[in-house]
Amino acid sequence: MSGTAVIPEGLYTHASFSPAVRASGETIYVAGQLALSVDGSIVGPHDLDTQLERIWFQIETILAAAGATLADVVRVTAYTTDLDFCSAIVAARQARFAGLTPPASAMVVVAGLALPGAVVEIDAVAVI
Repeated sequence: MSGTAVIPEGLYTHASFSPAVRASGETIYVAGQLALSVDGSIVGPHDLDTQLERIWFQIETILAAAGATLADVVRVTAYTTDLDFCSAIVAARQARFAGLTPPASAMVVVAGLALPGAVVEIDAVAVI
């Protein structure tokens, strides 16, 4: 990663994300990713696990095209339509960043996403 975790004493911390990440370099902003097939249809409508797998594949593919990897990600935001999905989304993020400095992260529960059947959307920021 092009950044360093900032973990101040006296604040709650969690292993799945960094409270802040100090980074310098070229910034790559990965747009919010829905689980889309190449024809633009939702992959795994209403299926959280299938959508998470596809979304992380898309993010890694976009990062690679920009000359980056998950190791360069400094921020992730996940949007979900169901509060009960949050723990699975965190677990999927932890699995992707295992052994890496976890990015600063946020989770937002929303009333709906852009396409019917979408239950999660994730965006990312990387610095190389």
